[in-house]
Amino acid sequence: MNLRNAAGRWIALLLVAGMLALAGQARASGLEDARRRGKLLAGVRTNSPPFGYVDSTGAIRGFDVDIARYLARSLFDEEGRLELVPVTAGSRIPFLYSDWIDVIIATMSVTGERRQVFDFSDPYFISGSMLLTPLCAGSCPP
Repeated sequence: MNLRNAAGRWIALLLVAGMLALAGQARASGLEDARRRGKLLAGVRTNSPPFGYVDSTGAIRGFDVDIARYLARSLFDEEGRLELVPVTAGSRIPFLYSDWIDVIIATMSVTGERRQVFDFSDPYFISGSMLLTPLCAGSCPP
């Protein structure tokens, strides 16, 4: 990884962590509960590489995990106070509302319905669908 990409990644992590801290105010007690407990419980997906996955040693890795570590360092000045809680697309919201996690740091699309019940951070990854077709000058072969 070159220096420019590394610097860009750290800047993105800083921005996202700050936004996640603000988004944690959606459930006002989430980050306050973490501070009182002395540990951040972060829900992360483990089946959506490169954002969250289990590596060959059984450790949870990925971009979302890096963000969770940064947020824990921001809250407690150390990563060791982070507990990663594996969630699925179907369990992440119930886990948040049942207080099993303090924050969701897992791939999630922003929808109008979800905006009514959550405060989202600014997106740190935007995906979209693309249609690929062959490029032909004139007419394409059959």
